[in-house]
Amino acid sequence: MALACLGSLYGLGTAAAQVKTSVTEPYEQSRIAAVEQGVIQKIEIHEGQRIEAGQVLALMDQGVLKQARVLAEIRAKSQSRINSAKAELKLRSSQRGNMDSLINKGHANPFEVDQVLSQYEKAVAEYRGAVEQQQENKAELARIDAELGRRSVRSPIAGVVTEIHKRHGEYLSANDPVFATVVQLDRLRVRFYLDADETERLKKGQTVTLYVGKGQEPVSGTVEFVSPVVEPKTSLARVNVIIDNTQLKIRSGITCRWEKQKDNAPHHQASTRVHHPHHP
Repeated sequence: MALACLGSLYGLGTAAAQVKTSVTEPYEQSRIAAVEQGVIQKIEIHEGQRIEAGQVLALMDQGVLKQARVLAEIRAKSQSRINSAKAELKLRSSQRGNMDSLINKGHANPFEVDQVLSQYEKAVAEYRGAVEQQQENKAELARIDAELGRRSVRSPIAGVVTEIHKRHGEYLSANDPVFATVVQLDRLRVRFYLDADETERLKKGQTVTLYVGKGQEPVSGTVEFVSPVVEPKTSLARVNVIIDNTQLKIRSGITCRWEKQKDNAPHHQASTRVHHPHHP
């Protein structure tokens, strides 16, 4: 069905016709959604802007979490309980050392020994508890930071913002979480459907020449995928070609033509405009 549609689109008649004229399309397209629900507090980008992977696109309301973070940070940085417990432990350790000396000299009774040991063990427990509490406080601070991060909408890919679906103050819900659409245009993909015999000579990574736009400008492409499956009714197989578009000179959605690639054969005059990547 898809092949038939492509054939009709490019005036190729039936599905059995090769699709040698296609269109460039983004290498990747992402409809970026918010992880958490909430009101958009700030938009950091605009349509047409080039962005990097991981860049913040929008911030959602973070007021309550920011207040919680202030308290969590104070607790995480506080050393008062640990310092108090450490001082107490130092005192009880000294008393225990003195008690050992008295025991060796026979000047301590069992009650005094039990009392000193009990106070020492209690001091050890208090110190460990203080350390564990601080670790819990730091973990709570990290949890809040993670929650704050989840309320930032970030792009998973580098590309260009083509559409912002929500505006400042609007709500991103579980049913409608998409904030923006980003497309990767530094590489473009073109899909062709070729005779099985022709695809037999194509390999992944092979450099091929395509012609783009109304002016049919030649560009080099790299074979990304040659389908191992041939459609029985048409004897056609899909071939994906990637065009390097780092300078963004080629627009997505323009026509791109495939011509049968020649295996190291000399080019006649009509093909002098073909670009050979290994020759200036």
